[in-house]
Amino acid sequence: MSRNATKVGLVLLLVAALYWPDTEGLGRFWLHEDLNSRVGILIACLSVLLLFRARRRFEQTPIAPAPWACLPLIGCAAASLICWRAGIPTLQLFFLPPILWLAVLCVFGWQAARTAAFAIGFLYFAVPGWDLLRPPLQHFTAHAIAVIGPLVGLPLTISGVTVSMPGGVTFTIERACSGADFLAVGLALAALHGELEHAPLRRRAGLVGGMILLAILSNWLRVLLILAIGYLTHMRSALATRGHVALGWVVFACALLFFVWAAGRWGIGEVDASANGRPPAGAVERANAHSEHAVWRYGMVATALLAVPALVYVSLLATEVPAGAAVLELPPGSTPWRARTGFADPFWQPKFVGAHAERRALYQSADGHSVEVVAIGFARQTQGAQLLNGENSLLGDHGLEIEAVGLGHDGGVPHSEVIARDSRGGRSLVWSVIDIGGHLFGEPLLSQLWYGAHAIAGRPYSALFALKTPCNTSCDAARSVLADFLRANGAALFAALPLTARPEKM
Repeated sequence: MSRNATKVGLVLLLVAALYWPDTEGLGRFWLHEDLNSRVGILIACLSVLLLFRARRRFEQTPIAPAPWACLPLIGCAAASLICWRAGIPTLQLFFLPPILWLAVLCVFGWQAARTAAFAIGFLYFAVPGWDLLRPPLQHFTAHAIAVIGPLVGLPLTISGVTVSMPGGVTFTIERACSGADFLAVGLALAALHGELEHAPLRRRAGLVGGMILLAILSNWLRVLLILAIGYLTHMRSALATRGHVALGWVVFACALLFFVWAAGRWGIGEVDASANGRPPAGAVERANAHSEHAVWRYGMVATALLAVPALVYVSLLATEVPAGAAVLELPPGSTPWRARTGFADPFWQPKFVGAHAERRALYQSADGHSVEVVAIGFARQTQGAQLLNGENSLLGDHGLEIEAVGLGHDGGVPHSEVIARDSRGGRSLVWSVIDIGGHLFGEPLLSQLWYGAHAIAGRPYSALFALKTPCNTSCDAARSVLADFLRANGAALFAALPLTARPEKM
């Protein structure tokens, strides 16, 4: 290893240790998600190998600290900290590669950061977020199969993402069939291929574009094969019932072999000269000699690297002090609404992991309308126990299904709206309002970011208030009912949120 490459490696290890919430979150994602996420371990190993491969270029690189990069470094670190406290790991880990790269830029300068850019950026193929492509690719695949299937002789009809064929054969194109995992792996291979070639930008763009097309087509082929096998064998083949993912990886592996063969056959005629370019003669010595006297630069860089981690530790000490449980109570109701005992809908059982308190009340008005309210309280949100969690469900798992979602501001209160349908065909309207320390939100992501920013210096109480009423005649009428209820009871309802922790009533 060259001396400069060793220094770069040590700085990256130091940053990984200082920003341990990001490192820990990345390791948790690799080890505790599905098997596809474990490809991230391989991506990280390849990033290390790419840095090792560039060791000679690091030795030829002038070392010139860039204090001006401290500001974006602190900005990215602060954003990552807020997302960590907000419990949004996808956004939190999005900032990890920029933090690593900006640390190299601050300590070693532009030339070294440019040399390390691809190896660090390659980590984006190992972080969460690729699942966001699944819903659009899922519907894209369904539309493509609806067109291609009849052209190749498959008698199928598609409604949404459900495929129906003669003989009672039905398939559902689920999100796992979207091909997002294949696309992520393929893009990583295409990007790596271009880097190993030291290809110019145009060549790299061609490799990435070709891989996108190949990954999508191979996934369509996989789905068509499964449909054909299921139809021809009357669903007796294991490939049609439980071997979907295995068959998909076999098809995609063949597509990757074709890609590697085609990329090698139609190679490049030029190499990106900047990839192997050396600095002018004497530049390394002049820059290194100059940097030896720039103590103040290293002082600024050290301060920037330590500032946000120090804030993390202070935040933990300030907010992890044990406190008494807080009280969350629902009001008795204001005229013409009065609280009643019992539940209007026994199938509505919201589920929120790690909640500190749950309160329910049924309110009825003088003209016969009813509104059921559920309040979910969190004295402190932590990783795995927060309002925005993939395991939470506003409708629960007792038969209610989402028909439509949206945002609104009726009744003078921001809220999210869900139209739900039960197993008997009945429809109902559910509004949910998130209260973070007295601030109301309808958008869950925005509320969590607000919580993350304020949880650095305190511990605001968080609650979700859900209001449900049946759509007896129309959902427009139900909206008027909920709006009237909020106008009459909103102030007392949200005043039930504890602003400070105090002993629980017995």
